[in-house]
Amino acid sequence: MFALVCTFLAGCAHGSGSTRGVLPQTGVAAIVLEVEPDDAAYAMEVARALRRSPSPTGAPWLAAPQQVEVPLAAELARVEALFFDLDLEGAERAAQEVLTGMDNGIVPVEDEELLLRTLIRAAQVFDARNAGDDADAALTRANAVHPDFELSAADFPPSLIERRARLVTSGERHTLQLGSAAPGARIYVDGSATRARHVQLAPGRHVIRVVAPGHRPWQQARDLSAEASVEPQLEVDPERLHELSPEDAQRFLTLHDAHALRLQVSSSTEGRSCRLFIPREPSVSVRAPVDEEPAALAARLSTEREAAQVALAEEHSRRRRRRIIVSGALVAAAGAGTGAYFGLRPGADGWRANGQLEGAP
Repeated sequence: MFALVCTFLAGCAHGSGSTRGVLPQTGVAAIVLEVEPDDAAYAMEVARALRRSPSPTGAPWLAAPQQVEVPLAAELARVEALFFDLDLEGAERAAQEVLTGMDNGIVPVEDEELLLRTLIRAAQVFDARNAGDDADAALTRANAVHPDFELSAADFPPSLIERRARLVTSGERHTLQLGSAAPGARIYVDGSATRARHVQLAPGRHVIRVVAPGHRPWQQARDLSAEASVEPQLEVDPERLHELSPEDAQRFLTLHDAHALRLQVSSSTEGRSCRLFIPREPSVSVRAPVDEEPAALAARLSTEREAAQVALAEEHSRRRRRRIIVSGALVAAAGAGTGAYFGLRPGADGWRANGQLEGAP
């Protein structure tokens, strides 16, 4: 019985302490922002900086493929800078890159006028390099976007104006049918926003782009020679789960066996407040000036989290030592009581110690 009591009390002391320890989470880890729209961009940079370090829960980070997008305005400026610096070879290479980038979605197309300017400038670069086929192809793309565009003799060389004049412009139109997209999606056709699901377009190459909250942008180029349909295939962006409804975000996390770390960021005239909620651990928070770099704020969050984890481990250790002391006292008391029980036995005139003779006074 004494052995059973000791085993039971020692097991209670060990079990209660071990279940309160911080254990690695299973699955993968994801960061879900809890922010106002004005703070979303800053919070995303903080989250990205945190993701460059190991996950606080010990689990690997949920994969978030990064497709770097390059603004169309920046690409046009690069082509024009090379062209006007008379680096025609570099300008030709840059023009090819921007056209390819639009086709594969790296260069977003959300402005029709900017798209038209880019196509015309690319045609001018190709024309200057005597790349006639490429120049005609760029002008043909511009003609599909805006069949009535004109080139001013004051701004463009006669050779390019002649190429434009040779383009056959007809009133032919084809219907492009756009499939359903995610809730709140914005749809652009050749940079022009549209809500229609059936769009009438001139024959030629067109760029379709769909941007939806919580999803990675989808962009595709299509050559339209007859009626056609496009069904956008949007994928959830693990970095933008905060833009989804709570139900959709949780569904995505469950599908990928992921647990969420919640990052709150708010700003005021006094500065920023940032708090990180970690499963099975106390939350950590820091305050920072408005102009503090996201990476610096993320580093301070990590430092605070490490300090909180050390404090938590020390608290667990103190609690466990107290339990051991209490358990030891209980074991000693139980042992003394058990010894007293087995050391005495009933006699004719009351309880006697086992070593005492019955006839002894």
